[in-house]
Amino acid sequence: MAAVTDLVAGSGVGGVQEAAGANYALQTWTGLEAGNVAFFARFFKKLAGATGTTGAVFEATGMSTVDSATAQANALASLNAKRRHRYAGSPGAASGATVVNFSDGLSTVPTVDVT
Repeated sequence: MAAVTDLVAGSGVGGVQEAAGANYALQTWTGLEAGNVAFFARFFKKLAGATGTTGAVFEATGMSTVDSATAQANALASLNAKRRHRYAGSPGAASGATVVNFSDGLSTVPTVDVT
């Protein structure tokens, strides 16, 4: 069976490039959090979804009051946890966990970062 492995963890170019290689788009912006300047980052992409569905946008967001690179690292950590939850059935699963069938009653085996 297939495995879901984490995209490169950490801030900066490595993680962003690996997420982009899996066709995730990156959106960054600056805003306020509790009256202080904060940096936000969001990785997102449209997934095909399980058999018979229209799919959905899969996304993860990170925030930092330090800098944009930290916000991007936080978003990537969130994305990895969400990917493990979606494809391996548990957000606490380790990188490299086996992909499990969707609970759609059809025994649909998802393709990581596609469905």
